[in-house]
Amino acid sequence: MEIKKLIDTLHPLERKVLPVLARTLDFNEIIKQTQLKDVEVMRALQWLENKQVVKLKDELKEVIELGKNGKQYLEKGFPEKRFLEQIKDAPGDEDTIKEKANLSQQEFGVSMGILKKNSAILIDKKNRKLIFTVTPMGKKFLEKKEEEDFLKKNFPVNLRSLSDQERETFNNLKKRKDIIILKLQKNKKIELTELGKQAAKEKITGEKILDRLTPDMLKTGIWQGKKFRRYDVEINVPEIYGGRKQHYQRFLDWIKKIFPLRLKIIL
Repeated sequence: MEIKKLIDTLHPLERKVLPVLARTLDFNEIIKQTQLKDVEVMRALQWLENKQVVKLKDELKEVIELGKNGKQYLEKGFPEKRFLEQIKDAPGDEDTIKEKANLSQQEFGVSMGILKKNSAILIDKKNRKLIFTVTPMGKKFLEKKEEEDFLKKNFPVNLRSLSDQERETFNNLKKRKDIIILKLQKNKKIELTELGKQAAKEKITGEKILDRLTPDMLKTGIWQGKKFRRYDVEINVPEIYGGRKQHYQRFLDWIKKIFPLRLKIIL
């Protein structure tokens, strides 16, 4: 099909999507640049595939999303860091730390385990109370921001896009409860055909093109001077299957048909 004729067949949604394909083939970026809904972009891409402008392939990829705790820690900070903040200047007991750091009993226990593992705290007992003191290792631990920076990423994140350092942080976080979630996501991979590459370079105007001629337009004559979209009668369209008669109704029709015949034979 000639490029000019092809462009004349484009639906308004296709006319918005096609020029963007010259700049990006990322589905989410197409949505962003066209300001269309995801359903509208997908519909336009499917129509463009019918016109052999693009090829669509299903692509599975692993993506990372923030879990419930991850969203909470993004806002409030990790519990072990809040724990350390309360004792970085002076030792503190369990009750004081939990109150000032706003830690639940479970968060306190998890934080204590993480900090002991990283040699970040010393634990003494005084007047039947546990007293916690930050160590030099704990002060260095407090300065580390890799996990906080990871939570600030623009989720969902493609697992393959992580750097070696980010992957190490990811492996540490996924061991903890509901901070990050790994999901398998099904996406459409978009490829421009040779025809599509040529069409995407064409200047597509934003002029209003009509899809149909209505009786009112014929009566008033306002169709004159308007531009109508060209239709390609050779394009693939969905097959339409005729309805079938309900099974019970078919049985009744069969009874009505054979009953008089058998009555005649008996007589």
